Amino acid sequence: MAAELEVDHALLARYADGLGDAHARTRATVRAYLAEMASFGRPWGVNNEVGQAIDTCFGAVHEAYTQCQQDNLGDYAAYPETLHKTAVVHRSAEDASMAPIHDPLERTGWHGPPTS
Repeated sequence: MAAELEVDHALLARYADGLGDAHARTRATVRAYLAEMASFGRPWGVNNEVGQAIDTCFGAVHEAYTQCQQDNLGDYAAYPETLHKTAVVHRSAEDASMAPIHDPLERTGWHGPPTS
């Protein structure tokens, strides 16, 4: 087990940017899919029992799919910003935890042991 935790703040920020890009691509893909599906209309027709049954099933499945995608996209929308905030907060906490060690040494003017 490691004695300390190392966090690469810049890498965490890059991951946040990548996640934001993935979210944007997913949102665009979902919108394109929904538009394409809407463009088909009702190719099965609704003038007989089979067409009406398909229409009923399609409507329910389409509604569930659309709601699921919107919920997921909404949930994931905040992830990039949250990761950026996490990187900033962690950096601040790391700096604050090191201040008691560095500040007294800096105030005394001590710059380490003499070199020969």
